[in-house]
Amino acid sequence: MSLIECKYCGKAVSSLAASCPHCGTPISGSSLTQGKVKLILAWFFGVLLLFSGLGNIFKDGNLYGVVFILMALILLPPSVKVIEKAIGFKLALKAKGFILGGLFVSIFIMSPTSKMAVKRPSSVSMHNSNPISNFKMSDIYKSISGKTDLQKEAYFYSKKGSRVVWQGKVLDADSNLISSGCYVDVKPDGAELLGSARLYVSCGIAGQLNKGEIVQFDGKIKGIADVLGIHVYFDSPEIKIMESKT
Repeated sequence: MSLIECKYCGKAVSSLAASCPHCGTPISGSSLTQGKVKLILAWFFGVLLLFSGLGNIFKDGNLYGVVFILMALILLPPSVKVIEKAIGFKLALKAKGFILGGLFVSIFIMSPTSKMAVKRPSSVSMHNSNPISNFKMSDIYKSISGKTDLQKEAYFYSKKGSRVVWQGKVLDADSNLISSGCYVDVKPDGAELLGSARLYVSCGIAGQLNKGEIVQFDGKIKGIADVLGIHVYFDSPEIKIMESKT
């Protein structure tokens, strides 16, 4: 028998031990293989949640990002070591599970789930303080026809912040909580073949919309891009379902 170093916590442990008495990491045989799998999964999901959290915070500025980062800290081995050192005892697997479960539930608590969140009428829109522009999706194509890339960029920039009320058909709705924010892709009236509008909304609202539904949205233009078609971006617009598919 000899003493070896635990690859997880770095403390001395018997080479005959099935697992480390300090951190519980399997040491030998098939248990070692299982330990490696668990370690790989912890790193994989920890890194995934960390980057998702950072994306939510810096791109969308919502609280989901904070929750994702907290979940990552419970999974990533280096942060777990720091936490266990700070609290003075090892976090059992069940304890980690309860913490992760509680954080996951908090995501749904923060996410609006009422159908009324989608069907709020324009008369109570939070954008009412800004005048509505009669600018349409079709106007973009007319205005950039024959223009240079520099002239197009200048035109797109001039429309940033304009408040519009458009209507169109839902192309796709991403309500994946692990992604860096949720969105709804709509083909507005007047859009050409590859044209679309991307509406960045809460995951609760994105999850309530279905492909093919006709919606009306009221919001300010966040940006316009000409990449394989004209794409207009909106941040947190008010959405009203005009024709439901459910």
